[in-house]
Amino acid sequence: MRNAAVDSLCELATHSATFAKQSQDFLVDMFNDEIEAVRLNAISSLRKMGGHLSLREDQLDIMLNVLKDANYDIRESLRDMLACCRVSTKVLQPSIIIVA
Repeated sequence: MRNAAVDSLCELATHSATFAKQSQDFLVDMFNDEIEAVRLNAISSLRKMGGHLSLREDQLDIMLNVLKDANYDIRESLRDMLACCRVSTKVLQPSIIIVA
C-alpha cells in the first residue's frame, strides 16, 4: 500500500515542481520505513524528481543515516540519488570581530 502511495506521489511530482516540493518530506520519511522495497522505491522516486528539488540539511541527515543500511541495493541507489540532487544550505551571517 505504501509503495502505491510513493508511486503516485512520484508520478504527480514529475509533472509539478510545486507538488514535488510538497511531497519531498513524505518521501524522505519513507527512507526509514521497515520494508526495504518501500525504502528503495522512495529513493528511486526522489531521484526521478531530483531536478525539482533542493534537499534541506535535516533531510540530508536522514539520508546519510540510510548509508548505514544493511541492504547493498539501497545504499547504492541512495548514492546515485544524492549525485542527482542539490543541497540547500543556510546563509551564514558574517561575524563582526572587534579587536581592542
